[in-house]
Amino acid sequence: MHEKTKQSDRQDEYAAAEHAQKIRRSGKRGLARRLSLSVRAHGSIIDRLRPMEEVTTSGLAAQLDADLLERYPGEPINGIDLAEFRASRGCSLVARRGSWAVECAAFRPLDSGTVEIKRMFVAPQFRGRGIGRSIVAVLEPEARARGHTRAILETAVR
Repeated sequence: MHEKTKQSDRQDEYAAAEHAQKIRRSGKRGLARRLSLSVRAHGSIIDRLRPMEEVTTSGLAAQLDADLLERYPGEPINGIDLAEFRASRGCSLVARRGSWAVECAAFRPLDSGTVEIKRMFVAPQFRGRGIGRSIVAVLEPEARARGHTRAILETAVR
């Protein structure tokens, strides 16, 4: 049984990589086309653009904050101020498996050419399946379509 699970996971990873390539190649066809390609082999779908409030109410933001507090006790959590996010014309996405929100990510413009990828989180039970790769493959061309040429992502040392 364990071998079957490992084989299934490898197939999911291969499908995820192949899927991310399809999304990247479709960049000139617009966001709707990229999102329609987001149905994944393992049953996840990257939802349409969502308001950041929905990312917050999905429970994923709270899970992300709890994960960060556990990994980095005493460190500040660099979340998103909703009013600032709206004013900057930020973009947020949610990946779902059925009715479950399993991943979220967003970007907000920092200046005319740069966006910062924010609030990127995959629920622990769905990690290792390429969902994060697929959502970034949607965010990057959306940022380019809005005129941005550079993306940054804050990471930690642990």
